[in-house]
Amino acid sequence: MVVGGMTQYLAQVQGMPKGAEKKLEKRIRKFIWGEKTKSPINIDILYAPIKMGGRGLLDIKSRNEAIDLMWLKSYLKFNNDRPLWTLVADALMAINLPQSESSSNRETKQSVFLQSWKTLSGTKCPKTIRKLFLTAKKFAVWLEGLAFTPSITIAMPIWYHAKADPKIRCLTGSEMSKCLMKTHKIMRVGEIEKLANSLQNPTHTPDPNCLCENCVESGDVNECENPHYCYKQAEKLIGLLPPKWNPTMRYQPGGDIIMDNTNDPDHFKREYFSGKYETDGTIADTFHVFTEGETTNDVPQKCNDNRNTEITKVHIATKLITVNDIKKVVAVIYYGRENPKNSMLKISNPPKNWKQELEALIAIKIAVKETSTNVLLHIETDCKKVVKMLTSQLYKLENQNFLLTQYPNQTQALVAELRNKRTPPSYINP
Repeated sequence: MVVGGMTQYLAQVQGMPKGAEKKLEKRIRKFIWGEKTKSPINIDILYAPIKMGGRGLLDIKSRNEAIDLMWLKSYLKFNNDRPLWTLVADALMAINLPQSESSSNRETKQSVFLQSWKTLSGTKCPKTIRKLFLTAKKFAVWLEGLAFTPSITIAMPIWYHAKADPKIRCLTGSEMSKCLMKTHKIMRVGEIEKLANSLQNPTHTPDPNCLCENCVESGDVNECENPHYCYKQAEKLIGLLPPKWNPTMRYQPGGDIIMDNTNDPDHFKREYFSGKYETDGTIADTFHVFTEGETTNDVPQKCNDNRNTEITKVHIATKLITVNDIKKVVAVIYYGRENPKNSMLKISNPPKNWKQELEALIAIKIAVKETSTNVLLHIETDCKKVVKMLTSQLYKLENQNFLLTQYPNQTQALVAELRNKRTPPSYINP
């Protein structure tokens, strides 16, 4: 704790050289083991929490990596509250260009994390900026999400858009695009969308002397010689954005189905699962760590089960019981009295290290898979922790990729199953 407290501030402000990091690690080992040349216990065990058999020792290297990530997070805010140093970093990145980017317009370059242009990231790059790139690469920090609200998609830069078709780079240098940049002052997707929508104005004509309100504004205020050509160019640029990032192809969640709960005695006790896919907020909310693997720029679609078009209330109750000293996890699917669809699922003799949380997650997932995607689920479980994880804590846990949950894989799998339901399930503790 002393080593961490005395170095924390300087490490946050200036970073920590590798040489200093190794010296501190050596002093920590010497404090623990004295003059012994070899550690009798693996260092990772010492770093582990006391409740897991470790010593809760400060991991200097991991702490410094966490500080680097916080620096990167501060840079990726992209709002009016960004620190001054991030603006200096953006300016330096836009100046330090490789030869392949030397002919491109510097005014359109906002950030390499949002756009497809490249900057120098080797030894010629300032040390602080180089560390940003190394941290982003090491922890796979990138724009990612299932779908995004308009507040995010329209705030993205249109020029060199990171997710757009590569053809957008060629269009950036055209005369029409230069007019959009200099005359119309277009920089963001929302601005280009608004301009492209001028083509939908019923009073608009392709004539350069069109007197519709949009053309009059473009001609008189912006001094554009042929607004119609600019509108067509804007439409072409929007068309190069993939569905997930295209504001004209916004993700439309399924219509909410309103249920009559007046006869439900537990109506006011229920907590509801959110089936929302979209990431909301600002561009900063789209950046995630550990984004390895295949990605898609298509808009997600919910599965539809045509076998059952009626909405049915289904109660799923999970319970851990003991019969003749034998533990069993029981999940009951109840459609109603004497309904032939009623069923019971059992998991006998679960491993001893299983906890109630894991039992509830697995039992609910099995039961959910047994039901149609069109049913309305009322889930009852005696595990309050799972109820909170799937309702009030879901947004926060999902932003953390469920890494801070005890069973991230099982939790993520259950959330995926629940999101296939047309209506959000509800939960209650009996």
